[in-house]
Amino acid sequence: MSGLNKLIDARIQRALAKRRSAFRGRLKRINTAPGVSMVQCVGVNGEVLPDLELMQQYGWTSHPLGDTQAVVLPLGSKTSQGVIIATENSQYRIKQLAAGEVAIYSHNGDSVVLKNGRVIEITTETLVINATTKIEMNTPLVQINNGDVKADEISLKHHRNKDVQSGTGTSGEAVA
Repeated sequence: MSGLNKLIDARIQRALAKRRSAFRGRLKRINTAPGVSMVQCVGVNGEVLPDLELMQQYGWTSHPLGDTQAVVLPLGSKTSQGVIIATENSQYRIKQLAAGEVAIYSHNGDSVVLKNGRVIEITTETLVINATTKIEMNTPLVQINNGDVKADEISLKHHRNKDVQSGTGTSGEAVA
């Protein structure tokens, strides 16, 4: 290699050495009130990064727990202008998903898993659906295992009827 080429190569190497590459960190304080969540992060060498933006995919948002791992991308090689582009907390992540499966999960054990075979599995203690107009289900079967169905306070299993008639007559409406 000629002397000029060595000089150019050395300058390129010095310039590249000054550029900060993406690195790992751990989330500490998180403020989700601003338009973009702001995070304090501690880098792998213990450096405290006080005001990083937590970038999330459109339509998805979360408030990660402290001590969650993060990937920080320093914009323009400036750590102070870094953004967090990914987070991971392996303590709570659902493991053993089959290839192609997708999950949303929380540290409480709640999850929505899109499973192979076109099955969606929801795990939680209470599922609340808020619909301002209606809920519509187009299915040949709704199956309730080990439970009951109630409309207002009228139980499908344990309701009584008014004005009960024997034979082919029609009984009155159900009562709680």
